[in-house]
Amino acid sequence: MTAAAGDGERTVDFGDGGAFTLAERPYAHVSDRLWDAAFVLALYVRSRRTHERPLNIVEIGAGRGHWARALRDAGVAVEAYDDGSALPGRGAAVFPVIKGDGLAAVRNDPDAALLLVFPPPTPMAVNALDAFPGRVVLYAGEPRGGANGTDAFFGALDARYYVAAAVVLDPFPGGCEKLFVLRRRRRWLFW
Repeated sequence: MTAAAGDGERTVDFGDGGAFTLAERPYAHVSDRLWDAAFVLALYVRSRRTHERPLNIVEIGAGRGHWARALRDAGVAVEAYDDGSALPGRGAAVFPVIKGDGLAAVRNDPDAALLLVFPPPTPMAVNALDAFPGRVVLYAGEPRGGANGTDAFFGALDARYYVAAAVVLDPFPGGCEKLFVLRRRRRWLFW
């Protein structure tokens, strides 16, 4: 895999006949670091294709669809959902985000990964996690005690998943946000 950058674009050649170009960030309010994090996530998802089944993604709380767009641009199958409850009143969507909570989509696709990006401190994230039967959760945000998620959400993550990888996002000076790739813990049965 090789990567090249120029004129605000990043092109990745995977050496298997597949390549993609991730365009310049779509709007000035999307920080370069966040756009880069979506790019890193796209590379991770693409790399899983050679080791496992293709990884499809269901994003809950997608907002205007910035991360979903980066994934789509990388050739990743992604469905994005948002109920609109936390969106500010301005700006256009950059990806076709489906209006709704997306819980049915999460329940019905156990082979997908669940993507949660900066979930608000409401039950939304833990509800998505409770509905999710799959193996991989992709969480971007602050750790427990920060502005994202709730104690119940982090408790469910700790009980069911382990951190397989983490990437520092640093979207704001001094920020502590990371992209976490979490894998479901194995369940052992003892008699």
